[in-house]
Formats: sequence, C-alpha cells, structure tokens
Amino acid sequence: MKKCESIFMTILFFGCTLNSLFRFPLEKVIIVLTILLFFGSYQKIPKNSFLALLIIFAGLLLTYLVNLIHFSFLLFFPIVGIFFIILVAKNPKNIYYLYWGLGFHILLGLLYVIHSYVFGLAHITRFVRPMFDKGLPFLHAAMGFTPTVQSFGTMCLGWLLIYFFKKENNDLKWIDKVMFFITILSVIVTFNRNTFVLFIFITMIHYRIFFIVFITTVIVGIVYYFGFIKSLVLNVNTMDSRRLGLEGFNLSFITRLLIKPK
Repeated sequence: MKKCESIFMTILFFGCTLNSLFRFPLEKVIIVLTILLFFGSYQKIPKNSFLALLIIFAGLLLTYLVNLIHFSFLLFFPIVGIFFIILVAKNPKNIYYLYWGLGFHILLGLLYVIHSYVFGLAHITRFVRPMFDKGLPFLHAAMGFTPTVQSFGTMCLGWLLIYFFKKENNDLKWIDKVMFFITILSVIVTFNRNTFVLFIFITMIHYRIFFIVFITTVIVGIVYYFGFIKSLVLNVNTMDSRRLGLEGFNLSFITRLLIKPK
C-alpha cells in the first residue's frame, strides 16, 4: 500500500512540472487537484502562512485595480503556487516525492538532449533548444518539459538542494548518487549563465570539494577555450536585437506622430 502511495505521489509531482508537454495547461490542473487533495487531508493552514497569503493577495489585487485595462489574471496564479508549497511542506514525505518527480523529469530532459545529438532535432524542438541566437547552433540546450532553459535549470538546482538535504541526514543510496551525476550533466547542458552562477553558489555552500574541482576545471577551460567561452558567455546578440527592435518601434511611433494624415 505504501509503495503504491509513493508511486502515485511521485507521478503527481512529476505531472506538476509538465508545462510544455501538452498544448493544454495540464500541469496547472494537476497543481489545483493536488492542492484540493492535500487540503482535504490537512484542512488547517498555519496562521503565519495564511497571513502571508493575505498580504500577497492584497498586493496582487492592488496591482489589478491600478491596471484594469492591461492586466492578466495569470498574475494571481502565484497565490496557487504558494498555497501549494504551504500544503506540501506540512508533510516531510512530500519533499521526497517531489525529489523523485523532479529527478524523473531531469532524466528525461537529458535523454532528449542526447537524442537530439544522435538522431537530430526533428520532432523534439519543444524540449531541446538549439542555440542559434547565440551563434552556436551545435549546442543543444536542455529544456525538458519546461517553457525555458532557465526553468529547467532552476528545477535541476531545486533537486540538488533536496539532495544536499538528504546528504546531511545520511539518507543517500546508490541511486541518489547516480541521479546526482545525471543532474550535474543536466545543469551543464543548459548552457545558461544564470543557472551556472546559482550552481556555483550552491556547490560552494554544500559541496566544497566539488566546488574547488569545478572552479579549477572552469579556469583551465577558460584559458584553453577563451574564444569559445567568450562567444558563449559574453554574447550580447539577443540584447542587441531587443535594443534594435525597441529603436525601430520608437522610430515608427515618432514618425507616425509627425506625419499627419491629410
């Protein structure tokens, strides 16, 4: 019975991460259903958490009242996410279900990247992002079933935080260590600067030996592949394109104001 419960909860948390797998926002439906399931089990919410929800809701409501014309109700969805976190945190077992749900997603994301190099990008461009905009089309960044590379990287970092929590409690098995290696590879194949910076901070705090090895490898790599690293890390093509787009918009807007219709 407990094994069936563990499998069901792991699949449930895995479903909460499937943002881009279907055209329909299935993950939001699963999150709401999970909230109803947990709320029916726990019923009571801590007063501090309830107060925090009220304050956040009041801030979002004020934003709604100020921007009635240009407003999306999706802005209120973080309330659902925070409520979800509060209910999940009430049972420590849920952290482990989340751990394996994220781990399964990370594994699939890495497999899609490997698949893209072996069989090409056909049919999986929703899950792997070739870095054409960086001028590096031979690099395929992992996205998994998330909408962006950054989201997938954040998910990997969240898994690592739970892994270090388990490590401090001497609760690691061989499968955890295998998944740790898979997650490190997944972080690398995001090719995302923000993910790399946060990864360095996390490893610096929780895994100093690995951090020293990583930094040493990075320094050697920067010296040896300086030209390539410069094109990847210091690439500003996307920012330049946004700047040019903004200048074009401003120019067309000003021109339309100056040229009056006859």
